[in-house]
Amino acid sequence: MCARIFLKGVGSEHRVSLEFGSISNPNDLAAHLLFALPFLLWVAMSSKFILMRLFALLGVVYGLYVILGTGSRGAFVALGVAVVYFLLRGTVRQRLVLVGIAPIVAAVLLTVVPTRVLQRLVSFSASDADAVGDAIASSTTRQYLLKTSIGYTLQYPLFGVGPGQFSSFEGMHNRIVGTHGVWQEAHNTFTQVSSECGIPGAILFIAGIVSTFLLLNRTFRQARNRPDCADIRAAVFCVSLGLVAFCTAIAFVNFAYFFYLPAMAGLAIAMSKAAQVEFQSRSQTTMQARAAS
Repeated sequence: MCARIFLKGVGSEHRVSLEFGSISNPNDLAAHLLFALPFLLWVAMSSKFILMRLFALLGVVYGLYVILGTGSRGAFVALGVAVVYFLLRGTVRQRLVLVGIAPIVAAVLLTVVPTRVLQRLVSFSASDADAVGDAIASSTTRQYLLKTSIGYTLQYPLFGVGPGQFSSFEGMHNRIVGTHGVWQEAHNTFTQVSSECGIPGAILFIAGIVSTFLLLNRTFRQARNRPDCADIRAAVFCVSLGLVAFCTAIAFVNFAYFFYLPAMAGLAIAMSKAAQVEFQSRSQTTMQARAAS
């Protein structure tokens, strides 16, 4: 709800952002919401109280509105990836619910989100007929920064240019604007790590993400095969959904040194440990019930 209290429009496109804070940038706000909304979705799926489910679901819809309102094309792509993941890993009932309500939610959101913002979401190149000028300029800069970050990765493969030093290094060594570079960060978390920390650092960074997902996936598979563990399956499913969406979104922002991924890794470890205890406890309860009968 803080997005509602401190909401503001940015630029001529009236993109949604926050008044202040570390995620005040529209793209950062969208990535943050993609990380957080699956937890609210879990409440909507699992709460025993109908009103709680309803309020949580409305919160998810409002969160989707804010994400689209930010005009973040990276978050828009991440939403598409999240929908595909939901359809692939969700239960039959969950898929039917999504297919049933998605068109309604999409119609409502397309009605309330400003047209300029919607045009920005689909403006990826200058050849687009309805391309928004600011969006095209942003895309051009991002393409340059992506190529530059890859170039630095290859030039300094072991240690990179230093953590948090990409913008300064690029600004002093490149000649794009007059006598200096654009002085911006890489706008891609993965190449941000590789260019600033080197290829070994990038490998470790990606390995941490992959191992987190594999741990969640293993727990999900164990819970999915047990009818008495539907609550565990739903929780792990929502966390995995958040991880997939977030990791897609951060390919368009600078989130290398934030808390999100370490927090997700810690949560995955805690959920896995707790799930193993629950699996064993519930197996014993089932065996005792069968023996008593």
